Amino acid sequence: EVSAEYLIIPGPSAGVLTLDSNAAYVYDMWGKPDAGDAAMGKAIATWYDDPDLPKQGVSIYTAQVTENPPALIKQIRITHPKYQTENGIGIGTEFNMIQETYHLTKDRGYKVGPDSISIFSDRSGISFEIDKSQKCIGILVYPKGNLSSGTYLKFLP
Repeated sequence: EVSAEYLIIPGPSAGVLTLDSNAAYVYDMWGKPDAGDAAMGKAIATWYDDPDLPKQGVSIYTAQVTENPPALIKQIRITHPKYQTENGIGIGTEFNMIQETYHLTKDRGYKVGPDSISIFSDRSGISFEIDKSQKCIGILVYPKGNLSSGTYLKFLP
């Protein structure tokens, strides 16, 4: 069983991160992000447990919806292996196992060097990044419906 601290729930949350909540509590809890980018009221912030393992992290995409803060969490990207769905799907899970649980449609992918990464989404508010070995390398949580590619693309290398 996955502890609440690391539970991914499609649509609303990943661990302590909840969509449409004020992002200030994340900065208060985890401190300054290890990586990030910000412009025009929107920001990406990423935290790593270990700077020597930069592929194991948690990122949030935030947007200020009014001229006054707060910035709200609009999308979450998990690349940390401790995070899992209630049925144990997480980083390293085989794609065929994910397909048994979710109704996936293929979205646009991306490239990292010579490697192609495919994105598969479920309208419940979860998408999976699948590498060429057919394993999950990233999980996205967003509001129910379709993955917003304009938001998602900001996470990519």
